[in-house]
Amino acid sequence: MGGFDFWSDEWLDLHVIDPTIGEERLNILLGPDKESEKKQAVADFLASL
Repeated sequence: MGGFDFWSDEWLDLHVIDPTIGEERLNILLGPDKESEKKQAVADFLASL
């Protein structure tokens, strides 16, 4: 299960839960000033799927 949300003012939220083990694998909230971190977070999100 996962979520990928864009909020107003360029905020990004990424959330992944592995239902087979019941644990959170990724939980990231990045503000508008974190452009390079957002690119890495999206790569991490896609890799976790």
